[in-house]
Amino acid sequence: VSLLFSVVPLSPLVHVTHKGSQHRAKRSQRRSFDVLHSLEGYESLLDAEVATDVATAATLNAASDIVAQSSETKDSRISSARVLRYAIFGSLDGFAGHHWFEALDAAPKTGDLVLDTVAKVLADSLLYTPCWCVAFLMVMAVLEGRGLRAGVAEVQRDF
Repeated sequence: VSLLFSVVPLSPLVHVTHKGSQHRAKRSQRRSFDVLHSLEGYESLLDAEVATDVATAATLNAASDIVAQSSETKDSRISSARVLRYAIFGSLDGFAGHHWFEALDAAPKTGDLVLDTVAKVLADSLLYTPCWCVAFLMVMAVLEGRGLRAGVAEVQRDF
């Protein structure tokens, strides 16, 4: 992203003489600045890795739920409460996932890249993913107001 800031200037590339074109160029320049400003804000989050992972996961979970809801129903109503639940869970996912992958990266290595990669994939598949699926069912039951007992029942039914 830093390279983007050194390549994309904030000033117009061409001098436009037509008044309407000048207005469009200024509006386009303003939009470019807004996009660059947003990217700059995201770039500053990269220094705070956990915050970046939390924000990214929350955003992606919320966005994916919006897409899912859009495909589930013919009307255009989106449940904002459901989107919020997925954003909350996404933030938990970003936090937990950040620390899980930090732990995997810090684990002792054999020196064999293939073997180390296979070990990480197995640990992720056999330990983290099943536990996180249980966490998802439990957290969503609580966030939906059904309580822990409903979450436990759902875990017992689905596992």
